Amino acid sequence: MVELIESSLNQSNFSSNMKGVESPKIDENIIDKFEIPKRYFIDRVIILPIDLNTYFIYWEITKKLKDKMGVVDDKFIFKIYDNNNTLLTQFIATGEVGDYYLQNSFENFNLKIIMGVQSKSKNHKKFMKLIESKPIIPFMDKISLADKKSGIWLSKKLNSHKLIKSSIPNNLINFPDEFIKKQNKKEKILSSKELSS
Repeated sequence: MVELIESSLNQSNFSSNMKGVESPKIDENIIDKFEIPKRYFIDRVIILPIDLNTYFIYWEITKKLKDKMGVVDDKFIFKIYDNNNTLLTQFIATGEVGDYYLQNSFENFNLKIIMGVQSKSKNHKKFMKLIESKPIIPFMDKISLADKKSGIWLSKKLNSHKLIKSSIPNNLINFPDEFIKKQNKKEKILSSKELSS
């Protein structure tokens, strides 16, 4: 190691602010070598909020699930529900793998999407669920607190210093012993007054 340092110092073009290590060469054709797969063979439907009025929906359905459910068509129905299972909107798309941009405002709802098909019974058509997304919370343009105390993270009361001290590691904060002793005396005096009254 020492020999390497000495040899680099002896070079005529050496400067103290030069980088000692060259950055690795990056193969410019790396995109050609590693292709992102078109599908992952996992049954799923995902809804992602992009902004207040736009949602990206991606789906993939496998042949295995289609065979299991008896689906022969690639025409799928997508139903958007709120947290009360109320149907908000729906659309139809084709393909085992696909994506869709939905333009709509769902500001006050948690959303989920159910992907299914129209099953053809003898007398009527019925929606048959295939897969369901995880629920999401869309973007909102307003800040709202549930109640007046929602924004309060810590309120100072008699034992606040104990709460703070116990929640912070000892190596980050040290309360002087005298301060703690004084606080304990005050608490004892207050509690004895409360008992006597």
